[in-house]
Amino acid sequence: MTGFSNGPRAGRVLGVFCAVLALAFGLAAPVALADATATVELNVPSNVGDVAELSISLDYADPAPTVMFIFLAFDNMRLEPAGDYYENIPVDSHGNPVRDGDGNVQAVLSAVSPAPEVAAAGKSVDVAYYDTLEDNVARGGIGIAVVGLNSDPLPRGAMLKVALRVLNENQSHAVIPVYGVDAASPVIIGGHVVSASASSASGDNIAVNVTDGSVALGCERPAAPTSVTASQDKTDRVDIAWNGAEGLEYRVFRSETPDPLTAQALGEGWTTDTFFEDVTVAAPTVVTKPGCFKRGVYETAPSYYWVKSRDLSGGCESDASTPAAEGWRGAAKAATAAVAAAWPAGDPGSWLVMAVALGVLTLRARRPRRTE
Repeated sequence: MTGFSNGPRAGRVLGVFCAVLALAFGLAAPVALADATATVELNVPSNVGDVAELSISLDYADPAPTVMFIFLAFDNMRLEPAGDYYENIPVDSHGNPVRDGDGNVQAVLSAVSPAPEVAAAGKSVDVAYYDTLEDNVARGGIGIAVVGLNSDPLPRGAMLKVALRVLNENQSHAVIPVYGVDAASPVIIGGHVVSASASSASGDNIAVNVTDGSVALGCERPAAPTSVTASQDKTDRVDIAWNGAEGLEYRVFRSETPDPLTAQALGEGWTTDTFFEDVTVAAPTVVTKPGCFKRGVYETAPSYYWVKSRDLSGGCESDASTPAAEGWRGAAKAATAAVAAAWPAGDPGSWLVMAVALGVLTLRARRPRRTE
């Protein structure tokens, strides 16, 4: 899956990102040839303290857009971007998570997730968050650039999901507006007038209309999953399992403390499976590095897991499962990574042991054989 990030990417993608922002800021203004419409979902059910996921779909006439900039605004006392709601996990050519020298997977977190069709078109998503807007300090915003290194058009239909956290200042049965920012209702950022924009493969400017969306509070929560367990013996992950029910989907949450209010959502979204592999959980801490003929010493700290459910059609999420399940990774993966990190410069004692061992083997090899 093509990834997303919380800032412009380097190289050529950054150039495309800047070109899209130039259109949004009015720094480049070719004549708009056609219209595109980004439709933001209305009346997304949620409750105070939860995260509402608003879908954005795209339709357009010819010429087709290949890059696009979308901006949403919201009342910053009522909503905020859930910047850690979607995990994008880097993978290698074999589809395995990319790990650092300590055996950890560094996921990119975002409040925006591209639809699979967008990723299949070779596009990525870059996101910027704004606590306040210059022309309205009571509103915040989120800017989303959909870019790519190719000239393929953006697909029609589902394009993005945007995760907004519902803050405590809301009434329990309120409808919270989310404002689409386009040429008819621009905002001011950095002294520039900002609105949605797009361009075609030939560089033609395409006017983008962005509809308003909304979050509707006060829906009924489904029952929380039960019998949640977390593994404590896997060397490269923690396995979480639970009892499910028909017609529901699930999301796993993790925290380093037993407080579910501090938990981060895991994975790229909801799943109908009743198990989940957490590959981004931290590896055990290396207290003493291992070496040849020497065991390492490791320190493990538990992670706490909860699971929530919701209807397959979307709807409100349940309360977090109780009690929290405790899980952690075993030390073997960390040991392997630490050995690799110790050679050649990280552990002189291990080098000394290896040098002595090799010396003994060399002397034995050179000793003349006894003949009768």
